[in-house]
Amino acid sequence: MLNPSSQKPSNYSKDLTFKHPSIELIHKTLQQKQKPKVLDLGPPSAASFNFFKTKNCHIRFESLNDFFEQAAPHKEQWNSKQFIVEMDNFLSPLNKDDEYDVILTWDLFCYLDRESIRYFCWRLAQNSKPNTLLQMVRYWGRAYPSRPCEFKILNQEYVNNNYASSELKHAQKLAPASQLQAQLPLFKLTHQFIDAPDMHPAMTESVFVFNHTTPNNNHLSANTNQIGMQSINTVKTKIKPATPKSIRFEHTSYALDQLLLSGRTYSAPEASSIEDPAKAGIKPINILDLGAYNTSNSAYFKRLGHHAFFVNLTHLMQHINLDNTESLPSLLPLRPNQKFDVVLGWDLLCNYKPQQITKIIQLLKPHIHANSLLHLMHFVGKSPTHNIQLSCDIKAVNQQASANDEQPQNCQISLLDNSSPANRSAGNSAHKNYSIHELTCAINAAKIEKSFMFKKGMHPDINEYIIRIEKQ
Repeated sequence: MLNPSSQKPSNYSKDLTFKHPSIELIHKTLQQKQKPKVLDLGPPSAASFNFFKTKNCHIRFESLNDFFEQAAPHKEQWNSKQFIVEMDNFLSPLNKDDEYDVILTWDLFCYLDRESIRYFCWRLAQNSKPNTLLQMVRYWGRAYPSRPCEFKILNQEYVNNNYASSELKHAQKLAPASQLQAQLPLFKLTHQFIDAPDMHPAMTESVFVFNHTTPNNNHLSANTNQIGMQSINTVKTKIKPATPKSIRFEHTSYALDQLLLSGRTYSAPEASSIEDPAKAGIKPINILDLGAYNTSNSAYFKRLGHHAFFVNLTHLMQHINLDNTESLPSLLPLRPNQKFDVVLGWDLLCNYKPQQITKIIQLLKPHIHANSLLHLMHFVGKSPTHNIQLSCDIKAVNQQASANDEQPQNCQISLLDNSSPANRSAGNSAHKNYSIHELTCAINAAKIEKSFMFKKGMHPDINEYIIRIEKQ
């Protein structure tokens, strides 16, 4: 029997804070374990981290929200098999040898079709052990958010979410969790919470337990049906998002040409037609992209034979305290021994003060080696009225490069200047535009290997740098 409803936390808006009985149930279960491990598949949250820390839990965040946000526009073209491959690649940083006592999926299952649910169930089972609890949120009715919500655990009963500010879409009514049991053969439904006091009126909650005795855990048959991503969430009334106030422009990246194509752009074929990167002289590398997950960039890296991981630094910085050094490693979705050859910083580091940059680099240093390189874009034009945040889409240019043309043809970027307030980095809208030398000093023990400015095809207000970070 769960405890009666307690008072909502006063430091969060009551309109955005609701009771989640599943969290109370999980809280009681964790109290019976010594140093339990929790996997949260939502965005990193300092509130959630602090909650589990007080319970002596090890918490790991592995946010899938960016992936779903990028995948949603393609779900009418992608079949389930292709979607599963993309999702499996995105989840590759999650070590299958790590077993967790609790897995929080929040509302992610609402955005999957039957075949993808079966895969997701199988994938999460790799990180489960006997009696692992799987938490799930489902939506009532035919209208629910067009992308997964963000949830922040405030205490053992109340959770804050951004449902109220989400754009709703109208689709077929979601099947209740009880009807998903056939697609979740490795988990057994044990608890379901519907319309309880103080619960969000649009949400239900369910808790499953890992059923490790199930004999058949093969999630994909040889003849996987090509069920479209729209099979559960077929949009009947498509609501077009508001047109963002943004400016899109092109930029030729000589730095990315050096880093991603091993400097062989001029003799190699177009990136869109590379079948064997090794034959084209491209050496596979491990890439840490500090931007949000981007389907076009992910596909581009994959075509070149590279392995890329995305951490969404902008979102991370909105939810962490850089002074709390103990919590920072747990908020990064990376394994402790994971190393990267190239770190793509884009223009992101330019959005923070030197003291913040120094701490961000300290956070990244365990994941670089002696030959790791950092890519940095530096805005050098007239200081904007808002904090610039570029959305960078790498694209291949299908044209032959002449022998006398030094301009890279395979590393051009479509840049989107997101000037709307929702896309700006929080708390950094009024600091000076630091020079590249000030930025390298903030990075600490950094050496500029190469600089690129005023070259053919480059945007006149953007310089690019390849920086080596010395490990100390």
